[in-house]
Formats: sequence, structure tokens, C-alpha cells
Amino acid sequence: MLARMVEHWHAWIGDATIADAILDRIMQRNHRFTLTGDSLRAQRPKTPKKEINIDPS
Repeated sequence: MLARMVEHWHAWIGDATIADAILDRIMQRNHRFTLTGDSLRAQRPKTPKKEINIDPS
């Protein structure tokens, strides 16, 4: 995963030509997905984990 969002690389590197060259090589065979909206994890209620009892007999 990229350390910073791709949109911010030009400002972070400081030179647009170098940033474009790096991004061309890194993002050459990748697909970018920008996720928006609320997380589905936040909607899931937290349930306590069930204990597993193993009877050795």
C-alpha cells in the first residue's frame, strides 16, 4: 500500500516530473479504488467470543 495518497505525491516530492516518473512505474499495473461512505465494521455489533470447552474424557 502506498504510504501517502497518490494525489499528494506531487506536493510531497516537490518536483512534478520526478513524481510522475515514480507514479508511472508504481501504478503501471495497478487498479485504484477510492472507498467512500461509512465502514461496515462500525455497523456490526460486537458479540463476545464463545468459550470452547474440551473434555479430555
